[in-house]
Amino acid sequence: MDEIDTELVGIVLGAAKRDVSAALIARLGAEFKESAKKARKGGTSPMDAILDRLARQAAAQRAAERADEASGGHGATKAEARPRVIADLPPAPPRPEALSPADLAGRADLTADELRTLLDLDEPAVDARLFVNPAVPDEERVRMVAGIRRDGGTGPVGAPLLDLLWSADIRRLTKWLPFCVASGDLKVATAVVSRLELRTEAGRLRIAVAVWERGGPDAARRLRSAAGFPDDTDALLGEALDAADGLALLRARLAEEADPAALLDHLLHLVDPAWREVQDLTREGTVLPWDALVAAHERGEVTRPLYQTLAWHADCPRPLLLGMLGAELSLDDSELAVADALLVRGAVSPDDVLTLARPAANALLVLAGTDHRDRRARWHADTPRADLPALFAAALGTDTEAWAVAMRLLPDFAGSVPELLSTASATVAGPPAG
Repeated sequence: MDEIDTELVGIVLGAAKRDVSAALIARLGAEFKESAKKARKGGTSPMDAILDRLARQAAAQRAAERADEASGGHGATKAEARPRVIADLPPAPPRPEALSPADLAGRADLTADELRTLLDLDEPAVDARLFVNPAVPDEERVRMVAGIRRDGGTGPVGAPLLDLLWSADIRRLTKWLPFCVASGDLKVATAVVSRLELRTEAGRLRIAVAVWERGGPDAARRLRSAAGFPDDTDALLGEALDAADGLALLRARLAEEADPAALLDHLLHLVDPAWREVQDLTREGTVLPWDALVAAHERGEVTRPLYQTLAWHADCPRPLLLGMLGAELSLDDSELAVADALLVRGAVSPDDVLTLARPAANALLVLAGTDHRDRRARWHADTPRADLPALFAAALGTDTEAWAVAMRLLPDFAGSVPELLSTASATVAGPPAG
């Protein structure tokens, strides 16, 4: 108990009703006063901080009761007291009265009608501006780098977009890689392989197959000359270019690389950190074997680092997201960012964190906001809330001893919050009779 975070003390006491909280404060303060004296060696101990927190909690409790009595039982709610952390955004600057289509394509405040009109122009300079506009859906970027017009026709990719691919910084070009790798346009593919090192065999084969399918073996030969692929990939391309059925050979090898069973085996054997290899696969066009991953999760085969990596993907199935919560939720900045991102987009709910995340202490600290900012203001509003008082009351009732046991167990308890409460309740109840 002398290692418990004072934030946890406040969370647990805040979940208790006033009479239970008051009794628990009195119980813990008396129980650990002697421990604090023993732990103190010329300075303050962790227990001093806890006792100070308990004293302040008791004072706040009494003040709240007096305020509640004075207001006739209609005190301020937590929601009313919650700080506003996101200021209103300033209004967008007014538009000039007349804008060329290319200038309009660079605006982030395009209406749906304006965007549709600009896309329908199939104008190369306009497309290049739209390609970097965040208002444009990704499927339109895929269409543009493939040289597919809005009417379904196909032609060469325009010079302005090609110039953009050659001049963009490497970070942006890497972000656009998923749109470009299967383009089939030789000039797009040449820009990509000249500026980026494709890290996966599937990515290298995918870009070569797409170019061959569209431009024939001569285009594939020119891509090979520009690419500087690793020796094994280069030799395979050379073999395919010399064979009568070279394109079929490359397709077969690509199918082997993208085989769900082989991919699953590769993913399950990744070592920490797994995120870079998974990121390389998906950036270069590989679709993760989600069904097989869910089945592996159900068999208990998915590793904790892999859960963390998969959770970043918008199409990650919910069973894997919940598996991440139960695989040990860390307060490390990078891992906390994953949980926070899921809560923001509503992929998991605060109630999921409360009932499934482990260890229990980290689940409670995530829900409370441990970085001294109210991150909760950004969490998705339409997901089930975390009702700590109801969960604690249902398991522990008004048994002060059970609450005290839960408080003692909390810092080192490896299971979830419901498992913590069940353990505390069972500890107080003792072994069954007979």
